[in-house]
Amino acid sequence: MNVLHLSTYDVRGGAARAACRQHRALLEAGVNSQMLVRFKESDDDTVLRYEPPRSPWARVCRVGRRRWLRHAAGRARKAASNPAASLTDDRSDIAGAILDEVRPDVINVHFATGFLDFPSFFAHYGNSLPIVVTMHDMWPFTGGCHYAGGCDRYRRACGICPFLGVSREADLSREIWNRKSLAFTSVPKQRLVFVANSHWLAEDARSSSLLRDRRTEVIHYGLDTRVYRPGSRPSAKEALGIDPAETVILFGAAYAGDPRKGFRYLQEAVEGSRILQGCLCLSVGGGHVRFSPAIRHRHLGQVDSDVLLAAVYRAADVFVMPSLEEAFGQTALESIACGTPVAAFAAGGIPETVEDGVSGVLCPVGDVGSLRRAVEALVTDGALRQRLSGDCTSFIRSRFSYGLNAQRYVAIYEQLTTSRT
Repeated sequence: MNVLHLSTYDVRGGAARAACRQHRALLEAGVNSQMLVRFKESDDDTVLRYEPPRSPWARVCRVGRRRWLRHAAGRARKAASNPAASLTDDRSDIAGAILDEVRPDVINVHFATGFLDFPSFFAHYGNSLPIVVTMHDMWPFTGGCHYAGGCDRYRRACGICPFLGVSREADLSREIWNRKSLAFTSVPKQRLVFVANSHWLAEDARSSSLLRDRRTEVIHYGLDTRVYRPGSRPSAKEALGIDPAETVILFGAAYAGDPRKGFRYLQEAVEGSRILQGCLCLSVGGGHVRFSPAIRHRHLGQVDSDVLLAAVYRAADVFVMPSLEEAFGQTALESIACGTPVAAFAAGGIPETVEDGVSGVLCPVGDVGSLRRAVEALVTDGALRQRLSGDCTSFIRSRFSYGLNAQRYVAIYEQLTTSRT
């Protein structure tokens, strides 16, 4: 069986990292798996970078389409009451056939915005190849937002989008919804499966107007426990130039400055606690986050290496995940695998990764006081930390191993390819 994963990136961002891990899990299971990406940053030979046609006419068409999409996006921004609002388009400058050099048995679509042109892609391949769409957030079943923020208009047909601040049904979100609807309905039901990374995301997907009549499954992310594993915390601290006697609080996200990731709640929790003010705070990810000058803080920036990232997790005494919306909680999973307990808001799919009292402590979403008490407990109670981190290896292997992830995807691929014949 030949499986081809389509993703905008191979290692940049949480969704791309998850896609790459799924690809590697399949390779380890003996599946002939490849990735095709628009932007390649790794040196993995099984990851291919998409090379667009180089003919003059193809270039003219691509540039013209790119300009047209930018013009359309500009018009949509002008029509919105909120000029800062943006919805992720389902179209790209690459339209038509993209698989001339690859002949897969099944296609697995991941986060591929800016790469796949959904209308033409599904129309072109939906009747010839089975397609699995791995959903890393809510975008596949909304009118362009990645997280709905309490809005439930995706359950109907979007329109009157609160992000755009418009009062018209026929707004940009409805346009995107309509195009996705046509794209998905162009594929026979038996050839298209949507896979959510959590039960929380699957429940929302099944309630959406776009996927209500489509098959939706749940497969949790897998993790390489040879890399993300417990180790000596003092040694990890020393490797990062940290005194082993320091108590370290870690915060991390692909883009640490994203308000959805909730850094301000951690900031308020730390700055309002005499206990936590004595700790060293580390942060990892793109963007910049800052505590008040009274708090000792180091921002390590973006860390793409799994080996280095695992070392950072091992150096921390507690990892804090105050996300307001989260489909799964991949960073929490990485921390748990390294033996570092997690304090988190019980948002979205996080409770499927952070089991309260087993792998961490869960708090009501947005409750700073509860978050502060949870972090203080993990910082001061060594016995609690030891108990929560003690069974991390078995916890990860029993639920989030590469083997389980590959096994569940292969079962879907085989069903789709068998039904083809």
